[in-house]
Amino acid sequence: MKVCPGWAGGVNWNPPSYSPQSQLFYVNAREDFCTIFGGHEETPLPGRYFYGSTFAPPANMKDWGALRAIDPLTGDIRWEFKMYSAGWGGVLSTAGGLVFTGITKGTSWPLTH
Repeated sequence: MKVCPGWAGGVNWNPPSYSPQSQLFYVNAREDFCTIFGGHEETPLPGRYFYGSTFAPPANMKDWGALRAIDPLTGDIRWEFKMYSAGWGGVLSTAGGLVFTGITKGTSWPLTH
């Protein structure tokens, strides 16, 4: 069964940020990160992950991501900054109007809007 978003989720454990100044919620979103799940008997073993199924990315899957500014009252996306790969970093918004996030290359840059 193909599930989108996949095991990593549309938004994962990475911390988002809220700015009282802009009244926006900033989050790294994962897109097109699908997973094919299948049934598989598995015995839980101490110290190992237990999934209870098998999972794998589809062939030729291309994931991408975006830093999104979302209105928490309406759910509307006010703006987004698309990235070539899905972000795993957290988000920091500052009182000065800057928004920071990390990218998979291990660097970050300020994003303003």
